[in-house]
Amino acid sequence: MNISGNKTTGSDFWIIGLSSILIAIFAVFPYLPGRVNYDVLDIYKESQIGLFRDWHVPFMSWLWSKIGPSPELIAALTTLVAVIIVGCGSFMFHRAGFKRHHTIILTFVFAMIPPVYSNLGASSKDTWVAALIMLMMVLSIVTQRRGLFILRALLLCLAITIRPEMVLLVPVFAVMEYVLFQRRLLQAGAFAVLCALLLIAHNVFIYRVLDTQRTNPESVIFLFDLAGISVRTDKMLLPPRAFPPQDMEILKKHYNKYDIVPFIWHLPEDEMVQTVRGEALREVQKRWLQAILAHPLAYLSTRKDVALEHFIGSAMIHPETPDMIGLYFPKLYHSTINYILLSRDVFGSHFLPFIGSLIVLWFLWRRRRDRDQPVFIAYISLAIIYELIWLPLLASPNYRYGYLSVVLFNLILILTLFRYRDYFLGLFARIFGYRRQKPLSPRAGGK
Repeated sequence: MNISGNKTTGSDFWIIGLSSILIAIFAVFPYLPGRVNYDVLDIYKESQIGLFRDWHVPFMSWLWSKIGPSPELIAALTTLVAVIIVGCGSFMFHRAGFKRHHTIILTFVFAMIPPVYSNLGASSKDTWVAALIMLMMVLSIVTQRRGLFILRALLLCLAITIRPEMVLLVPVFAVMEYVLFQRRLLQAGAFAVLCALLLIAHNVFIYRVLDTQRTNPESVIFLFDLAGISVRTDKMLLPPRAFPPQDMEILKKHYNKYDIVPFIWHLPEDEMVQTVRGEALREVQKRWLQAILAHPLAYLSTRKDVALEHFIGSAMIHPETPDMIGLYFPKLYHSTINYILLSRDVFGSHFLPFIGSLIVLWFLWRRRRDRDQPVFIAYISLAIIYELIWLPLLASPNYRYGYLSVVLFNLILILTLFRYRDYFLGLFARIFGYRRQKPLSPRAGGK
């Protein structure tokens, strides 16, 4: 296969671009206005009343309030996000050297494969993050212009405002900036500093200008761990302000080792663990650290149970019936969901993208001198790291949390399989004892 890239004509650009848009619209059409989960529903409601909390994305709540929240706005955003993800995939396929019709076919496969399709039409923070990182990937591969690090930093900061856990990845992206762009230490440092300045500016805006209410959503991590350690050691480690009953039997009755929701947001309220802020949060943080140091095995057991549930696969479709805003085409939607659920047992696990990414990384590393390979290596590594950063953060398993890793893995897997198709066909023939009389292509993939 020709891995030096195709010479793109004007007609190729328009045909592939238009095809990508049509594939994205076809994919999300049954979901419209978007499979809205409860996080986005909160953003939607806050934009309607003009009061903002930092539990989700106050910047987006404010932006929506200025545009005017409506199902049509959500439908437009859902479609735009899908077009970005599908379009970036299409760009990668064509740049890898595939002919026009092959690019269109692979783009369709990428969009419709169940792991990607499961959340492609979701109105979800994790789908938005996937679109932003896909744009960063394209910007990393299309040109070496120095000034584009500013745009990449902006995209990363937008992703962090949507999914704050991604702030842990700023050093990872700074290293990628250094490795991928001629080892310019100054550029990597400027990237990290710019990210910090943008995030500071964002926080000043949402807290000083918008007067956003602080809710400390990170408290659920501490509460989940403290509850888990308490149950496993049979010692009440939750402070009274976080768990007023202070009764181990009540805690055990509601405790779920996989999910914080049943013992923090269910009924009766007076038997639930309470979210905390201010001084109460500092007390919970102190107890959390003390509990980990005193009971490390109980902490690891707590983390192991929720992480394993996440990796096995939980809520590939969430919610399954998004009737909070109203579907445009409910019958078509349910047919689409049935298509995804048919493959849930095969594709619904995060073990697949995690272990698969490790294998793809090994394969690409052995061919690291091929064209664009450093970018693919960097972003498949990102897919692995992103799965790993969730291990100490999960308080409720959900397939969408790792959706960025799912998208990156499936894109790079498809690229790798077809880019090196002659190698894999030859390997298949050797394993099963077949002898090919004639190679698929005179240009062996990767040569």
